[in-house]
Amino acid sequence: MNENGGEVRIWANSNIVNNAVYRSVGSNDYIEFGSFNGTNLATVDVVGHEFTHGVTKHISGLGGTREPGALNESFSDIFGVMIERAATGQLDWNIAEDIGAPFVRSLQNPVANIYLNGGWIPATAATCPTPSTANDDCGVHTNLGPQNRWFNLLSVGGIQAVNLGNGLLQNVFVQPIGIDNAAQITYHNLYNNMQNESQYIDAREGAISSARIIFGSCSPQLIQTTNAWAAVGVGNRFFSVLSAPGVKKICTQAATKFNITASDCPGATFTWTGIPSSWSVIQSFGSGSSTLIVNNIGSTPSPSDVIITVTSSLGSSQTIIVQVRIDECGYQPKIAIINNNGSSSKTQTLSNDDGSIIAFPNPTSGLTQIFIPESFLNTTLTITNTTGQILKEVLINDSWLNVDLSTFSNGLYIGRIIDSNRNSKSFKLIKN
Repeated sequence: MNENGGEVRIWANSNIVNNAVYRSVGSNDYIEFGSFNGTNLATVDVVGHEFTHGVTKHISGLGGTREPGALNESFSDIFGVMIERAATGQLDWNIAEDIGAPFVRSLQNPVANIYLNGGWIPATAATCPTPSTANDDCGVHTNLGPQNRWFNLLSVGGIQAVNLGNGLLQNVFVQPIGIDNAAQITYHNLYNNMQNESQYIDAREGAISSARIIFGSCSPQLIQTTNAWAAVGVGNRFFSVLSAPGVKKICTQAATKFNITASDCPGATFTWTGIPSSWSVIQSFGSGSSTLIVNNIGSTPSPSDVIITVTSSLGSSQTIIVQVRIDECGYQPKIAIINNNGSSSKTQTLSNDDGSIIAFPNPTSGLTQIFIPESFLNTTLTITNTTGQILKEVLINDSWLNVDLSTFSNGLYIGRIIDSNRNSKSFKLIKN
């Protein structure tokens, strides 16, 4: 359970009623099984469920209330089902079916199968100020439903109707990848990505990352992992992994060639739009890629910005800004190096042509300056420690932020931004 050979102490027929529970006391792990109407609660899937709580505590520290608690319960249900399947050779999608109501939960048809909709119990600090036994720690045994249904859909496939608002429903189709593949993705996500305060959006992003690491960026497993999350109301369906440079700077003479390359999953085709009529261009195509070869930009004035859009047949598009800067060769954006007293001592040449977040200096002993892509303006930068505890929140109202880490202990921290479409970027900050 603790990856170090630690003992797990079991009380298989305790005097607690209507409950089974995992407890961590000091360095010791305990699981206690009570009874319901004289029936012992130590059935195989319930044992697996409680044991997984212990594993989760040791490998991720995932919380026990609100959304983190709901995810914690869901991971336990998923591996409770997997452990029962391994022990008996039989697969069913229920937890505690050998005990009966009110303990039975269905992963195939949970009470709350869509995130924030249907039977979902409001669980924010505003809607549930004080988690307690009476309110089920803000609905954790109900709000586990979306991830439970996600795992079921990913394993065996299916169709789920998602409410788009205004009475509109959208059917999301999920192709099965098999329960063993789904379990591999789920455990990798739990082990590598979950933290104390992880939310449903983190579970989605972590699962997609795990699928990419295990099976590849354009694999059926990655595509269906994404679609299954969309089917339960978390994020969008898979469209593509379109990649192209966000900015292309041209600081040379008009007749000099340059290329812009876009790539996507194998089989994708591409359309380029916005190319000035005075440009001499050739388009080349490969397996899941396309290169725009520009031989001459003609009479394009300098300085000017030319906006070109590349669209993939898989559904995504991306805008490339071609910055024409004749006779400005060698120019690159510069960032001020800020002293700990707030003054600027010199400048450092930087480039963020890929739209990434830049923090400089990093590592830092105090102040750092962070460049934020425009799509994340008017959102909030959250800085957490490696356990997920929020240490600082900064409103993003400018592309450049000055962030003071002087009061932080030396170590690794995580910066994270989520835009209005629930897209997110994370980056590491080091305090020394």
